[in-house]
Amino acid sequence: MNVGDRHYRTIWLSDDGRSVEIIDQRWLPHDFRIEKIGSVAGIATAIRDMWVR
Repeated sequence: MNVGDRHYRTIWLSDDGRSVEIIDQRWLPHDFRIEKIGSVAGIATAIRDMWVR
């Protein structure tokens, strides 16, 4: 996905190497939000609630 002049993947490893960042797709196309998730439970919630596909 391109936003401005930058390309984003749907999900990627954070710079800290301990969490992931996702494009919260619930808000698209009206808003572009990135969520940082640091737990397995958080990832499960993001998948279940369709934050990321």
